[in-house]
Amino acid sequence: MPVTASQGIIPIRLDNCPGSDCLFKTAKDNMSNISTISEFLLHANSQYQVFDMSRGIRTLTAQEFVDIENGLIPHPSPRLGAAWIAVLFWQATPGQHAVAHSPAPEYFIWFLKLPLDEQSKLVPGPRDHFLRILLEALARQAQGESVQDVPDHPYSFAPPQQQMAGFNSLIRKQLALPRSQYFEQALAYMQAPQDKDWTELPLQGINDIAAAMDDPGVRDIVLEKFSQLAAEVRLHLCEAMENHHPDVAFTDLILEWANSSTEDQVQIASLRALSRSKENRRVSDFIRQLLSQPALATDILITISGRHWHRLTEHELFNRYMDTVATQAPELFSAIFADLVRIPTLRQQMLGMLRSPHKSQTLLRAIGTLFSEQGR
Repeated sequence: MPVTASQGIIPIRLDNCPGSDCLFKTAKDNMSNISTISEFLLHANSQYQVFDMSRGIRTLTAQEFVDIENGLIPHPSPRLGAAWIAVLFWQATPGQHAVAHSPAPEYFIWFLKLPLDEQSKLVPGPRDHFLRILLEALARQAQGESVQDVPDHPYSFAPPQQQMAGFNSLIRKQLALPRSQYFEQALAYMQAPQDKDWTELPLQGINDIAAAMDDPGVRDIVLEKFSQLAAEVRLHLCEAMENHHPDVAFTDLILEWANSSTEDQVQIASLRALSRSKENRRVSDFIRQLLSQPALATDILITISGRHWHRLTEHELFNRYMDTVATQAPELFSAIFADLVRIPTLRQQMLGMLRSPHKSQTLLRAIGTLFSEQGR
């Protein structure tokens, strides 16, 4: 199931950077006034959209990104102590606010991993270093040097294949661009899975189907044929759905599928597919049901914290989850604590757990191990 970064995404090149003439003058004459990525893109006369790619793919509003850059708010969903973001931008016409008004714009993208402090606020030094690298390259190009690409820097990352395919589908949808060439192939398989070879199905096409699930025609086909799809296709479709909002009917379907299986990979795929379902009570009940099992796979526990952290703000579910980690996977406790304590909506809850007089003995031992590891 091949997918590449070039499918509909044009990597940035400095020799056709949006607004380059204006930007050259800015870099040469007033470089010190550009202190954020947002300002850089505005000086380049670019429209842009920022995506949080830390835990699935979510859109950050322009104001959220500005506030994060200026240290006014923490990053909402950090992972591994960093903000994993994609900055998509294109050349703008003054006064133009919709991409549809621009004839065939070229799109450019940065994938950036920017460190955060313990309260999940942006550490400015690495961001400033990235900007210096970029501005210095632009200044050299303005002076006649041949600079074709953004110089190497330590803040880039390459999204895994599944996430890249999901990102491609998502931005095509948001920018009202045509679906990829693989959509029709995937839809033909969904309509008649018994007549098609699933091994020829591109991963990009499956993600395009997930992005089109708000189309009643596509949704009805998936709902009708889901049980007939190859197991691998069902798993990939569920993974792709973590970037979208499943409706009630799809939520019903996935919960029924999950409850009919004892396979770990089905439970994990179901958790990912339902991560943004608005059926919060039912999904939380499904997680409780999983946590009641006497021996839960560590990958399931990791998926709950990685994709359903927003549901752990529910006090009872949070306590049950942390107790389960401490009991069934004590070797994961420190890593999961370190991950969740950086999420702003969970930080006080995580710290409060340390002070609570009502901890179980198992949780108490896990916290003691956590402190001993931090003291080394």
